[in-house]
Amino acid sequence: MIATERLLLRPGREADKPVFHALANTPAMMEHFGGPVPQARHDAIIDRMIDQQARHGHCMWAVELRETG
Repeated sequence: MIATERLLLRPGREADKPVFHALANTPAMMEHFGGPVPQARHDAIIDRMIDQQARHGHCMWAVELRETG
């Protein structure tokens, strides 16, 4: 995990799934993906992040604002 004054970079976690899905299915994002993406597809991305962190000790990290989570 890496923390700055404003940001927290951390491994993915189960609680990220609904937030990631909501962020990725905004109109602006859907323009790039060709429409809505199913929750299961986004869940699989988070599952891979969690698995890679457990198996290899690293993964793509989630970024959150420290002030608001």
